[in-house]
Amino acid sequence: MRGEKISLHEWLGHPVILRFWSTDCIYCRADTPIFNEYFNKFKDRGLRVVYLNSGASQGEVARFVSDLAIPFPVVMDKAGAVAALYRVKIVPQTIIIDPDQKITAAVPGGVGEAELQKLLGKYFDGGGKR
Repeated sequence: MRGEKISLHEWLGHPVILRFWSTDCIYCRADTPIFNEYFNKFKDRGLRVVYLNSGASQGEVARFVSDLAIPFPVVMDKAGAVAALYRVKIVPQTIIIDPDQKITAAVPGGVGEAELQKLLGKYFDGGGKR
């Protein structure tokens, strides 16, 4: 949102969450705190998260980010090019990319804490039991 460019290539070696969302999505608002918590817990161990929005104005996105205190990058995918690249048809949709940059999961709909743990726990020794 601040005009910086994000390249997945720079995140090689890190698990990545790509989250496609919208400002009027109840699931997006409900589960964003889970993504925030997971990111804050594992960012120092390599987790990368980016939220991508295609349909809202910059002001709407800024309000959402502020209201939910999102600590990771938020990207305006204005033309929907990134969403098209990942074949996103509905939001929310969560794409998990492993450290080798292979897609390991594409999850439509809301994501709970247990599901996020199931998708990413293997990268953090069962969720952080190091």
